[in-house]
Amino acid sequence: MAMWQASKHGQLFAAKETRDQSPTCVTCHMPNGTHNTGVGITLGQVGNGAVLAGNHPPVKMRTIAPAEARRQRNDMVKTCLPCHSSRFANDSLSKADEVKKEADALLAEAVQRITQLYDDKILRRSTNAPDRDSKDANPETGLVVLGSDQPYDGLSPIEQRFFDMFKFHHASTFKGAYHHSPQFTHNEGFLRMKQDLTYINHEASRLRAEARNDGSNKKESP
Repeated sequence: MAMWQASKHGQLFAAKETRDQSPTCVTCHMPNGTHNTGVGITLGQVGNGAVLAGNHPPVKMRTIAPAEARRQRNDMVKTCLPCHSSRFANDSLSKADEVKKEADALLAEAVQRITQLYDDKILRRSTNAPDRDSKDANPETGLVVLGSDQPYDGLSPIEQRFFDMFKFHHASTFKGAYHHSPQFTHNEGFLRMKQDLTYINHEASRLRAEARNDGSNKKESP
């Protein structure tokens, strides 16, 4: 709702003289009275979105076949046609697709840094993290599963920061783009994702340096 309100569509609705010209949530998500609010939604699906089949998602996401994505995109463009040309609508939505892919790439970098800490046994399961048989943990390692199954408490600071990056800032980035809200795409999205990634990279380096120092101290002790 906030993303829509900050967009040109929301601004048109806020002004009484242009309210009748503004699309609302129902206009785009329930066209012709359908109750299928997923009509026309491609990579920007609910929650953490989707990726095209054949691409590796950074965390657990839905996949959508290219043919289905094209069909859904055509349905959404038809919804835009009363106010926009098909060329304008396609171009705008395609740009949002690229934003989604860029946001996924930032998320993937963060996942890689944390996973490397797991692999090198530098970051271990937190004391208050889920038990090994919990759906929130990898049954083989007991480590937290990053992404949609990740808990939000009892974690290390770097895992907590990833939760914010994935749950809130990643979603704001691509959902802001599909709602044509630059304010959310940048200020609440890319800006915060890059701040998260900077923190994760620095914290990963700090943890590695701390692990090296601990190893050196153990070798030197009698």
